[in-house]
Amino acid sequence: FRPQKARTNMSNFSIKIKQFFTECKSSPNKAIAAVICAAAAVVLAVLLAVAFSFFVKAVLPFLLGGGVLILIFSNFWEDLFTKLGSKEQPPVLFPVYLAFENGRILPHLADEIFHDLYGRFEACHYVNFCESANRLVYSFKCIPRRDMPVDYDFIQLLQRQTEGILSRELSMNGWNPANCQDMTAVDILHDTMYITFAKNMQGVSEVISIQNSVRQKYLDDHTPSSGGLTDRWED
Repeated sequence: FRPQKARTNMSNFSIKIKQFFTECKSSPNKAIAAVICAAAAVVLAVLLAVAFSFFVKAVLPFLLGGGVLILIFSNFWEDLFTKLGSKEQPPVLFPVYLAFENGRILPHLADEIFHDLYGRFEACHYVNFCESANRLVYSFKCIPRRDMPVDYDFIQLLQRQTEGILSRELSMNGWNPANCQDMTAVDILHDTMYITFAKNMQGVSEVISIQNSVRQKYLDDHTPSSGGLTDRWED
């Protein structure tokens, strides 16, 4: 395809069309000339329509391709800014998966990590764990000592000691929370000790609620001793 030759052909065609219409106007038989001009105009219109259709067929894929690209990129940026501006961000998980390796818990590691608590019982060992969207719960089978009744003071001893274990483990993993007090709750039910950890900020609210429930349960069922275990443990 040579652009220069095409322009020359189009120019010659236009000159011939003008000459044709000029001859029709100068013809002595005006009626015949009018019919011939009308027919020529129709033929010219058809030729232009055909040429335009070929042009559209040749250019349309490029136009559609460009439109699709514009649509894709516009949707991409719209989705991106929608996500960036979203007020509902996914909860950030706290690294409270203690004794886990490669996505599974190792019982002997759990016994090592929580071993300091075991001394407060006649016998104690890790049993299982479960979790919800906001909390992780470890369970331990335990036999209380006869000289240490399971009352609110005793639960508070376990609570403070668990906070220390959690703080130590998180620090070893490069995460140093300002306060672990609201991140864990301890309770004992039917010779099973349950240690709950908050996995995110929603979990913190749930842990605080559990702490309040545990406190209310023991204060309703038992009379707290004055001084006693808490003072001895802190000493």
